[in-house]
Parts: sequence; C-alpha cells; structure tokens
Amino acid sequence: MADFNELLSTARNPGDDGAPETIYDDLAAAYNDRVAAAEAKISQLTEAKNAADGELTRVRLHNYELLTSTPMGNPSTPTTGAQEDDEPGITLDDIISYG
Repeated sequence: MADFNELLSTARNPGDDGAPETIYDDLAAAYNDRVAAAEAKISQLTEAKNAADGELTRVRLHNYELLTSTPMGNPSTPTTGAQEDDEPGITLDDIISYG
C-alpha cells in the first residue's frame, strides 16, 4: 500500500490517466493506519509516564523516610557539668581548606 502523502498527491494531481478507482478507499485505509499507530503510541507513552510517576513517588517516599530517620540539628549539649574537652567541636577551619 502506498503512503498517505503519496495517495493524497495522486488524488490532487491525478495526471493524464486520472486517479485510480480505489483512491478514496486507499486514502481512508492509510489514514486509519496512521490514526491507529498514533493511538497505540499515545497509549504506550501514557503507560510509560504512569510507570515513571509511580517510580518517582516511590523514590520521593524513600528519600523522605531517609530524611526523617536521621537526627537533625546540633547534638544536645549536657545541661549539667562541664563540657568534655577530649572531643573538640568542628570549626570552620576544619571544613574549609585555604591552601
């Protein structure tokens, strides 16, 4: 079967012999094939998008669970007694290297 555009061109410019008798049936069949292919592709892409959305939701949930399972903020300081000097706190110089 000829391509839809070829059939349309044949219908527009039939030439000296005229258009084939089945031109309209051929055009309808070619058009229906294109529509069916487009609908199948839309369905395939919709399923892929739904699967990707589900995976994204799953990953976001997992990340939220990880975020809430870790302690946030500075560790609490003792309210009574002196702070131990054995473990000094992290300073800005520990984080940034100037060299």
